[in-house]
Amino acid sequence: MFRYFILAYTFLFGASNALAQTPQDKPLEAFCDGKYSEAAQAVDEATRLYGTVYSGGSHFRTYSTDLIGTVELYRVMQDLPAIKNPPASQLWSHGFSLSRFKPMASSLTRALRLMTWPDPDIKSEDIAKHVILLDVLTSHGPSDDWWLRIDDFKVGEGDTLRFAYRTNRENADYAETHVTETQRVIADLIQRHDELDWLQAALILSAYDHPWRFADGTPSPPDLAALFDHIEKKALGGEYNRAWLALLSHHKFYNRAVPDALSQIQRKIAFDIENCTASPADYAALVAGNYPLPDYAVTPDHLDLTLEIEARDVTFRTKRTPIFDAQYHAEISALKDRAGDKRKYALPLILSAQTSEDIKEATQLNPSIDRPLNFISGKNLENISPGAAFTRHISMNRTSDARRVLETALAQRPELRSAIADILEDDLPQEIKMNMVALRLRCLSHLISNFCTLDELSKMSLKRRDIASFYVSDKSIQIDLFSWLFPENAPWSPSGYHLQHSLGEFRYSALHNRRRNLQRRHRGIEKNLPYHSTVRSHTNLSEIHPILAEYSPETFEKFKTGQVASSGLFAFADWDEFAAITGERRLSRALSLDIIYWVRSAPADPVMAEALHRLVRLNKFDNGGEVDGKPAGQVAFELLHQKFPSSDWAKNTPYWWPPRKPWR
Repeated sequence: MFRYFILAYTFLFGASNALAQTPQDKPLEAFCDGKYSEAAQAVDEATRLYGTVYSGGSHFRTYSTDLIGTVELYRVMQDLPAIKNPPASQLWSHGFSLSRFKPMASSLTRALRLMTWPDPDIKSEDIAKHVILLDVLTSHGPSDDWWLRIDDFKVGEGDTLRFAYRTNRENADYAETHVTETQRVIADLIQRHDELDWLQAALILSAYDHPWRFADGTPSPPDLAALFDHIEKKALGGEYNRAWLALLSHHKFYNRAVPDALSQIQRKIAFDIENCTASPADYAALVAGNYPLPDYAVTPDHLDLTLEIEARDVTFRTKRTPIFDAQYHAEISALKDRAGDKRKYALPLILSAQTSEDIKEATQLNPSIDRPLNFISGKNLENISPGAAFTRHISMNRTSDARRVLETALAQRPELRSAIADILEDDLPQEIKMNMVALRLRCLSHLISNFCTLDELSKMSLKRRDIASFYVSDKSIQIDLFSWLFPENAPWSPSGYHLQHSLGEFRYSALHNRRRNLQRRHRGIEKNLPYHSTVRSHTNLSEIHPILAEYSPETFEKFKTGQVASSGLFAFADWDEFAAITGERRLSRALSLDIIYWVRSAPADPVMAEALHRLVRLNKFDNGGEVDGKPAGQVAFELLHQKFPSSDWAKNTPYWWPPRKPWR
């Protein structure tokens, strides 16, 4: 999982300087003879899980020692050796009981040795417990700078059950005015332990997702601004402090400029890295803060992370309307070209495509990104998804276009012809041939599809042929775009796995990730950002960010009526065709009407039995509507048994299925 914070991209070097971004054409091990490889690995270990330097894990159902990544990174930035035998992630249940744990300053001080002592003098089997202790005792409080002004808050009781006896408003007031006894201990210790101060600040900053509330220039809250001031002072302590320097990456999203003194330090370190004279500790501090270095000077994982950060920053900072225009497409394409994992750029490239070839290339980056393509006209789909274009053509009675697309597909895949050769060679009306091809090749659908091979055909389990009602709404694109912009807040399945349509990959995160809990409980973000099932039906995504309003129902209507010129993806839409294929000319309806009319009006043909059988099966999963007041599946069933009662097709069709629900 990644987070999206970035440093001010300010270089004082000329365009010809070697620090200009270049493709990653050599591994990091070859850069400066591998001088920074171990430091780069430490940065990756700390930032890989969430994209921030705080790598602590979940603290609700499972408890992990993932904070070891942050501890090791801090040691690298302090020029300390790596911990011997660092613990692997493990459940809290392995010998650590939070319910019976009573924190003491002495135990925490011992745990902090992991961050500050060259040899922490802690048994390897006990390291995990001490790492968990550091993770647990850093906490969110009543404000972002609560430990810096602890005397402003009351020390409350530790019995969380009392929350059940208060109203929500009373609980909110309490959370804003009270700290716990443990937090009081932590605040006192922080005055003597800079490393604990840093760890607490890192946690607070990691609790922020995209600070979308501030992306429009709204100033950050006073308590967060106070924390930034604290970080800047700490970063300039003495000559400078590397670990605190790494936390400055958040400034850009909060419209804060890095102070000149720190900016000069950053530039000097970057220059020294380019010349291989910087220390690994300096390197780790700069890279952990996502400062822009040459692509070859960072690991592929970290390069991908920073490019994702920049891609979302491009989107948030775009002031143009419409957002997804040619300039945006060029900027995202440039980032994609440098990335190792290019799947993450498919959605914005599809939405901003300027030609059908652009759409095709973006779709090939990530075939999972298919929902937006449903809005494209059949003509424009031919080069993108021939199977979907074929079904569009036959539904719209464009028989010659359907045959042309089919022949192109057969020329590319001759093995497909054997599955439909008898149909193409039969003396049937051309439109019926095309209908039979769609009925026989089950992988053809109004959903983005393609002509399948014979092996694929035998394994096809696709049941739906029509576009689901959600897929034809403006919110379908809003959801994909929302998941791309705010992946932390996308809905998660009960198992903890979620298929990010914007990423096209399964990613795992604990259901009760620490920062998600902090956001929802302490910052009230759950009132603004959708979670789980609420994301589709109960949330007006247009209100979350202006970018999402580009795909609001109101904007859709303006696209359709021509009040607003369509750009990007919607320049390739045919709204009349779209209304037809989601209504009276949807695939199940079009095939039902055309086949039933043919059987009733033409002389009996053995192929009719197969067509009626397949039509009954089609209407089991999709709703072809009514024909003469009866469900289309029932009409096809009756015709089959009336005209071809002794056929094998009739014997294999003992009943029909009532429509499961009305078409929506």
